[in-house]
Amino acid sequence: MTLAFTYAIHVTDARADLVRGAQTLALTLLSWLLPILTLMAVAFLLALPFTGLEPLWSTRRATSILLGAAAALAFLINAAYQDLRPENPVVAVIRYASIVAAVILVPLVALATYGLTLRVEQYGWTPQRIIVSACIAVGACLALGYLLAVVRPRAFLRTLETTNIVTAFVILWAILALLTPIADPARISVADQVARLESGRTPPERFDFVFLRFGSGRYGVEALNRLKQKQDGPNATRIAQMANEALNWQTRSQVLTPRLTPEARSANIEVLHPKGQSLPMSFLQQDWSEHPWWIPRCLTADTKCEAIIIDLDDDGNAEVLLFSVRGFARGGDEAAAFQATADERWVALGPLHNFDCTGVREALREGKFQLVQPQFKELAVNQQRLRIGPEPGPPRCQ
Repeated sequence: MTLAFTYAIHVTDARADLVRGAQTLALTLLSWLLPILTLMAVAFLLALPFTGLEPLWSTRRATSILLGAAAALAFLINAAYQDLRPENPVVAVIRYASIVAAVILVPLVALATYGLTLRVEQYGWTPQRIIVSACIAVGACLALGYLLAVVRPRAFLRTLETTNIVTAFVILWAILALLTPIADPARISVADQVARLESGRTPPERFDFVFLRFGSGRYGVEALNRLKQKQDGPNATRIAQMANEALNWQTRSQVLTPRLTPEARSANIEVLHPKGQSLPMSFLQQDWSEHPWWIPRCLTADTKCEAIIIDLDDDGNAEVLLFSVRGFARGGDEAAAFQATADERWVALGPLHNFDCTGVREALREGKFQLVQPQFKELAVNQQRLRIGPEPGPPRCQ
């Protein structure tokens, strides 16, 4: 590997013309994409007076799309420009496409700026929007420099080289600013969002306390500590209460996982057997936020399940078998068995296998099932049970 790498370096050093030829070929092929992308961008801009901006805003990614298009045009313009050596002439189609592309960079970046401005006015600054604003600054530098290269009466886009060098320094300055308190996205976002909350522009119920608690580092936690002591201003009491609650959150999933009421769970779970019986209230009331990944989602989300209440171990207490309804579960259906403890707490015994084989669902709904003994007995060893389980991989249907 080392010898091959050394040989490759030697070839690029000794045969610079070979590397230059490969580079020229690649850039020339890329430059032929420029007329196509330019035509698409011109068609988009010409259609705006007739369609309006609403279709663009409805994508919810308008600024990113516009900046991506501008970056692609800038890249292809440079691919067409190369270094203007006499042996690399630019054909007329690509030359005119480069000029048009350099001009339309300005409206594309301007539309991206307008789109970001609207979002900031509506919802305030977020770390993502601050980073996008830095990208817009870089795009504006390129767009204005390339436009200047078009209007100046010199060789074909000759000042692109100067613009690229200046833009490179702008990128470095932007990155340094974002990595320091000067333009720290978390600091700016927290300050702006909290100001909107305290001024009443954002109601407490619509404010993103999760962002302050988990998404903005120490700035968000410091803001929550200050807000929990808030005593004046619009909604001061409610803001202080919600800030205090946010400080008690331990994990993001604790907040984002929906908490279903027992009534909602009961409505989502149909008991197949015994007919007309309801699930135990202790089962419906239990908090399933801390649960194994394989339990049916109807215990934690607003989805549908079917249940069978049956005594599996002949101890006089019924267990619950829960089956997710096809089409609602994530990545396929789920089924699990649950057992009540002496203190009426429910534990998940484990997932059920083969429940999704052909005809099983229909038979369960018709009540055509029976309890049977295990095919193989278990071996009791030192208070542990050794059992034969399914072979590695998904269960096989008979």
